[in-house]
Amino acid sequence: MVKLHDLIKCLDEFEIINDNNVDIEGVAYNSKQVQYGDLFVCIKGYKTDGHKYILDAVTNGAVAIVVEEFQEGWKIPQIKVKNSRVALSRLSDYFYNRPSKK
Repeated sequence: MVKLHDLIKCLDEFEIINDNNVDIEGVAYNSKQVQYGDLFVCIKGYKTDGHKYILDAVTNGAVAIVVEEFQEGWKIPQIKVKNSRVALSRLSDYFYNRPSKK
């Protein structure tokens, strides 16, 4: 577990709304795999857009989301980044104790 504010320090540039230093239990980009306490990262793909699955992620327990555009109607923290794929890589590396260094 890590505090949201500590976790997002690994990001270069971001904006945050609904700021709340919640506990983060995991990082997920697939809404079906989200568990309570996770940070959900919305990835834009070729066939679909992770932003469409925020409801599913929150229903499954996401306590914060990483987005490329702020989304209306959500009271949980939203961290807006330029590239969510890069953000996912950095957040995962930090959260899981830098496995890329091993």
